[in-house]
Amino acid sequence: MSQFSLSRAGLRLCTSLALLMFCAAAAFGQGVAINDNGALPDPSAMLDVQSVTKGLLIPRMTSAQRLAIASPAEGLTVYDIDTHSQWTRIQGAWTQLAPLPAGSLIFRSNRNDALMSNAGFSFMWPQVMTNGQTSLAWQLPAPTLTNAPAARKGHVAVWTGTHMIVWGGVDGIYHGDGFSYSPSTDTWTAISSVNAPSPREEAVAVWTGSQMIVWGGDDGGPLGTGAVYTPATNTWTPMSNVDAPSARFRHTAVWTGSRMIVWGGDQGANNTNTGASYDPLTDTWTPLATAGGPTPRAMHTAVWTGTHMIVWGGFSGFFTINDDGGMYNPATDSWTLIPDTGAPQGRYECPAVWTGSKMIVWGGIGNSNAGLFDPATMSWTFMSLTGAPATRQQHSVFWTGSEFVVFGGTVSGSISATGGAYNPTTNSWTTLPALNAPAARRYYTALWTGTTGIVWGGEGLGNVKLQDGGKLTLPVSNTYYVYQKN
Repeated sequence: MSQFSLSRAGLRLCTSLALLMFCAAAAFGQGVAINDNGALPDPSAMLDVQSVTKGLLIPRMTSAQRLAIASPAEGLTVYDIDTHSQWTRIQGAWTQLAPLPAGSLIFRSNRNDALMSNAGFSFMWPQVMTNGQTSLAWQLPAPTLTNAPAARKGHVAVWTGTHMIVWGGVDGIYHGDGFSYSPSTDTWTAISSVNAPSPREEAVAVWTGSQMIVWGGDDGGPLGTGAVYTPATNTWTPMSNVDAPSARFRHTAVWTGSRMIVWGGDQGANNTNTGASYDPLTDTWTPLATAGGPTPRAMHTAVWTGTHMIVWGGFSGFFTINDDGGMYNPATDSWTLIPDTGAPQGRYECPAVWTGSKMIVWGGIGNSNAGLFDPATMSWTFMSLTGAPATRQQHSVFWTGSEFVVFGGTVSGSISATGGAYNPTTNSWTTLPALNAPAARRYYTALWTGTTGIVWGGEGLGNVKLQDGGKLTLPVSNTYYVYQKN
């Protein structure tokens, strides 16, 4: 028997045809047969369904939905997914058919489940069940290629709480388009390009809680423009240029909860130590103080602690690789320098994360070690190298809430598909599995959704740009409650 689905119009048509068939059958005293062997219906049956490979699926619903049926007809039968049994309307009452035998066990998500008690079940014990993982694992399917953005590197990506938005990048040409990806449905949707920033790579982007802000970047030269995207209306709003930072790329941006802070970067002829904060509610820029701040640099890292922006590392030109930084307080528009005493070796292209109490810096060009910076004590702690991935650059990282994850990048001149997860509580590394891992890549984006790490795009082997990715998940455990039939 072939499988098919119907639209509402198709369903009405098929219903009409079925009525005609039944009318014809009634007129000629014959029933209707549904089968795949051409057999005639049994003379005693109005409807004769035959199959040796499939069954008859009746309506399925919860107990509450069953009890809410208005004026149920005598003989009406449904399958109750709460009691895991069929119920039929007999003599004006619902009657459970073929009830589960005594001693049968059912798993429920509620500890105090009145429906189970009413159906003659008793609570026995809680049961913890997992998804079978003991560590981070790559999951299939990877993000679909259907309607996916064109291959690219140097793009930006943000997580909205339900969707990943990818925008910009380059693959021979600069891209000025964007796409929204839903992990729950594994679907891509193109977003509007009206009033979007001009095509570019190496922009910065932040998520405000309701909008994505994109600013700066490179289209063959530094850019000083940007726009705000609102997913709820699928619209872009260009940003004011009044008091905006100078055009730049290889800069950083953080979101404070009310403002985006842009700092540093490459202006084309030189690097800068200037910046500004942007308020999307008023579409206004406010320049940052430079006194007491870090020296000019690009390809540095920056994180937001909840009260301060921490800037560290970077490249200042003339073969100067920085191992220092600064902490910026927007409440006082002031800087506190981070000394290089006890700091990791200087580096650039060094992504970092904020754990809630410390900044973790790992990898980058010019490095041989890594560390955790504690702003409360203004001190560094070195990370264990035992079991750590090979040092690399041009990779991305994310924080799961308990582990620092690194994947891909360039290792000893070769593009990699390896990685690791670092647990700061135990100061230990776990190697990421190779099973189902995305292809080797660099210059890609990676973000954490709260349950899943999504890797997308970038540049792969042979410098080929990519439009695929991967999904990395944590071990998941849920508690269910076991009920036994009395």
